[in-house]
Amino acid sequence: MKNAVYSLIYLLFFANVNAVNISSAKDLIPITITMNDGQIKKGSVNNKFDPEKKITLILDDGNEETLASGDVKAFTITNPDGALITYENVPYYKNNRKDIAAKPMFMMVIMPAPSPLIMYYRLPWKVAYGAGAAASMYNTTDFYAKRDGEPAATLLSSVMQGQVNPNSVFIHAAPQYFSDYPALAKKIENKTYTYAEIMNVAIEYVKWKVGEENFKEVKK
Repeated sequence: MKNAVYSLIYLLFFANVNAVNISSAKDLIPITITMNDGQIKKGSVNNKFDPEKKITLILDDGNEETLASGDVKAFTITNPDGALITYENVPYYKNNRKDIAAKPMFMMVIMPAPSPLIMYYRLPWKVAYGAGAAASMYNTTDFYAKRDGEPAATLLSSVMQGQVNPNSVFIHAAPQYFSDYPALAKKIENKTYTYAEIMNVAIEYVKWKVGEENFKEVKK
């Protein structure tokens, strides 16, 4: 059963990442939006929408409602394959890991609560969804983590397309973040784990945090 739970998290992650591109032949895609005040709004959005600016929600009656990105807590969209993908508007630490950025970012949730470690994946929105943007040599993919009680997410890995040493951010940032679990931090430092195994790192951390026998309950 332990292996089944492990596979569930791992496959959930890859299903979501592989589903990043929501572009389809349809102009509109279904969306469910959770506002900061708790309101739930449902409707559709244009498949090229940019939540970093605003969300134009098309209601079932055809009317439109414009939502400021800062008022949106999270949203869930459906990709062409029918997979549900949730994004949260996440406060995050700047590169100095001390100051929280003035404006949160929308990030894909790849290891959700009730896990004690929430994992996020971020590809710049226009790269993931903008026409032609994915060809840019400056594209980066980022992974962030946030533990229970932390006010903001911390960058663990950032890889630029064509980067000579894609492990450079991970090998410095991740051991510091996971310093409460020294054995895991050591595995990252000696490259037993690299940036490519970041979800294995997350899973091992959660198992250690909650106890092997309770791991199933974390990821029901």
